[in-house]
Amino acid sequence: MAYIIAVNANIVSQSGGNCVCPADSTDLCDSDPEYMLCVQEISRDLVTATAAIAALTSCCMGLFANM
Repeated sequence: MAYIIAVNANIVSQSGGNCVCPADSTDLCDSDPEYMLCVQEISRDLVTATAAIAALTSCCMGLFANM
């Protein structure tokens, strides 16, 4: 599960989420601090969401296996 928590958030955050990159950016916003902070915040949110879902599904799997 720990591998999925890190990798899933990293892959999905690479999309940029709802962060807006100016059209005139020549380096795909890699040097824009505001854009990078937005991507970092989305990455943290995705790690939290992935961890919560992983914990919930692990508990459900344990409960259903003992029925």
